[in-house]
Amino acid sequence: LWRSWTAHVLYASAALFTGQKPPESSIAASIAGADSTRFLLIAAGSRASELEFGQYYASLANERTELWAVPKAGHTQGYALYPDEYARRLTEFFNDTLLRDSYAG
Repeated sequence: LWRSWTAHVLYASAALFTGQKPPESSIAASIAGADSTRFLLIAAGSRASELEFGQYYASLANERTELWAVPKAGHTQGYALYPDEYARRLTEFFNDTLLRDSYAG
């Protein structure tokens, strides 16, 4: 239930400050409905709620998701704390995801 409440507050705040309508479907519904899309989720390891959301979103896409909980990091601190690992993970993800189909067949 709290996920639903959090999303409503997020979308209402965005609508209030930007004048834009909320999206037609939730992030969760979009992830669950993206059958062939792979996801790299990066969560702040020091923020329990962010890690919970990452785990929840990862559960919706199962084997199509890689979740990296960045140790000791706050929101958006992964690159600052672990620049080499951040770059390696992104590069591997994009190479595996984007180039995989280019070289197949």
